[in-house]
Amino acid sequence: MPGGWRVGVLVLAVAAAAHAAPVDVDDLTGVVLVECETQTESLGKGRIVIEVHPGWAPLGAERFLELVRWKYYDSGPLFRVVKGFLVQFGAAVDPKAPEWKVFEKRIQDDPNLKIPLLKGYVSFAGAGPNSRTTQVFITYGHHKHLGQAPWETPFGRVIEGMEHVEAFNGEYGDIKAFNKDGVDTGRLSRQGDAYIREHFPRMSHLGKCFVVDPPTQRPATDPSGAAEGDSLPPMLARPGDSDPPQDAAAQPIQMLEAAAVAVFAGVALWCCHARRHQLANLCTRHAKDT
Repeated sequence: MPGGWRVGVLVLAVAAAAHAAPVDVDDLTGVVLVECETQTESLGKGRIVIEVHPGWAPLGAERFLELVRWKYYDSGPLFRVVKGFLVQFGAAVDPKAPEWKVFEKRIQDDPNLKIPLLKGYVSFAGAGPNSRTTQVFITYGHHKHLGQAPWETPFGRVIEGMEHVEAFNGEYGDIKAFNKDGVDTGRLSRQGDAYIREHFPRMSHLGKCFVVDPPTQRPATDPSGAAEGDSLPPMLARPGDSDPPQDAAAQPIQMLEAAAVAVFAGVALWCCHARRHQLANLCTRHAKDT
């Protein structure tokens, strides 16, 4: 995770970009692909491929990729399936597992680049400013009110397998806050998937999710289930582990940081020049007075 100064520079740079030219959503610079296995009653086994764009929401993309690499989403329930609206997932399968505690830490909101949440777009869910943790949603269609909240900033989109997303079981509908028979998110956060299996036995679940690297191949796996060459995300690295290799997701972040530093340098030079010019005028006036 970025340090304090790095986060500040990054957010400032993206905020400046928010007031610049519209984002080219088809720019593939730094894009990372994530694949998730699916199983639905109507289509059987399948997969969805999410195109993660760090340039859209650097902090959100970074957190999502960390969660994927740590296999947080594996076997997770799709606990909110509202046809025509969205599907939501990202509750811990086993909330008591100590390794998940680190992800309870909230991340800052990304500046909103005014990218609309069109069908198949992926964003974090939240409950207020700077409240994003692990839960994300995929849109079933374009709804103008989605994306207005500061935490609803898309970081990716489904580019393959949207038919499987649309086939997720929607019989349980919205969560209890909007549907008295829906999933109680409080119990879900305390009991995890055990609560879902007992009370919503036909609910759809994801299979394994993983970063596709290189994009055209699925990583080989060893008997433990860890992908060959996988490393722990930076925030979860164990003492003594070597630093994980830097992937393409870091490139846009570095570019934004460099741009922010350049802006700061330009402002500083301008201030120095203005100050020098001011001092020169004072000296001239003093010489005339004497």
